[in-house]
Amino acid sequence: MTKKLSNGKDIGFVGEVKDLHPDLLNTLMENDFIPVICPIGMDDEFQTYNINADDAACAIATAVGAEKLAFLTDIEGVYRDPLKPESLISELTLEEAKELIGNGNIGGGMLPKLQNCIDAVEQGVSRVHILDGRIEHCLLLEFFTNKGIGTAILGNGEGRYYHGEE
Repeated sequence: MTKKLSNGKDIGFVGEVKDLHPDLLNTLMENDFIPVICPIGMDDEFQTYNINADDAACAIATAVGAEKLAFLTDIEGVYRDPLKPESLISELTLEEAKELIGNGNIGGGMLPKLQNCIDAVEQGVSRVHILDGRIEHCLLLEFFTNKGIGTAILGNGEGRYYHGEE
C-alpha cells in the first residue's frame, strides 16, 4: 500500500493498493466461505490507511482471477448524457468507455468508478457491471435478462448480450 495524494496534496490516511496477496481469500472461497472485506491497508511501517472501496474491489477481483465484478451504486449505470436518464448505456466496450471519459461525458463520482472498471477489465476481469443497488434483485436482473438493468463494461472479445438500439 502506498499513500494516496490528491493533486499532489496529502489527504490524510488514505492509501492506494500496491500489491495484494490473495492466499487467504482463495482459501476461504475454496472452503465455501464468503469473505467480507474492510478496505484497510498497511504501509511498510504498519500504519493503517483507508482504501477506496472501488479501488480495493478492482485489486481483489484481479488478484483472485474473477470473471465478473459488480459495483452497486445509487444510479442506474453509465449515461451518454447524465441529464437524460433515458440515455442509459447497457453495454460498453473498453474503447467506448475510454471514449466517454475522453470526450468529457463522464464526470463526478462516475469518473473514477468507470476508470476502475476499465482498469479491472484491462487486468483480466471479463466483465464489470455498474448497477443501481437500490433496485431489488439488481444482480439477478442484470445477469439473467437480455438487456440487463445497468451498464456492463466488456473485455476485448466478450460478446454482447444485448443487440438492440441504445
